[in-house]
Amino acid sequence: MIGLIVLAAGGSRRFGSPKQLAVVDGETLLRRACGTAAQFPGRAAVVLGAHAETLRAEAAGVAIVINDDWERGIATSIHAGVRAMADADAIVIALADQPAVGLAELLSLVAKHQETSAPIVAAAYGDTIGVPALFHHSLFNELLALNGDEGARKLLRTRVVATVAMPNAAWDIDQVEDL
Repeated sequence: MIGLIVLAAGGSRRFGSPKQLAVVDGETLLRRACGTAAQFPGRAAVVLGAHAETLRAEAAGVAIVINDDWERGIATSIHAGVRAMADADAIVIALADQPAVGLAELLSLVAKHQETSAPIVAAAYGDTIGVPALFHHSLFNELLALNGDEGARKLLRTRVVATVAMPNAAWDIDQVEDL
């Protein structure tokens, strides 16, 4: 079983308000990401932290994992998601603020993993190798050892990574201007 974790726990400091509630094409970023996640063939969960009670209603169709340590950085959200999917063979880590990433993109990571048996399969866009990305169960302890705001970037830089071209992943909402 391959699980999907949507990270949406951040405080949106650069955005100025909960960016998970920003609207793109008539729906909030969080509702859009959870709608995609609900279609994923494995288990899916969203990690909430800041504004969790406000955001809960937008997280329909997926399990909700609460990260009470969200202020300590994205690594704590990864920890919460990995723990929630501890029995999975692999997990895909996705972000709620990449509105152009759909089910086809997420499934392309799974297909590449099945084709190559690569322990990490990541999106490639622009000059970036990043999320969404799939991590095999053998790397869960390394994901649990991450600290701070770097997220899984450390693993993506220090490991051999299979990639899937995913230009849609380049649209990442960090500031209001990104909308």
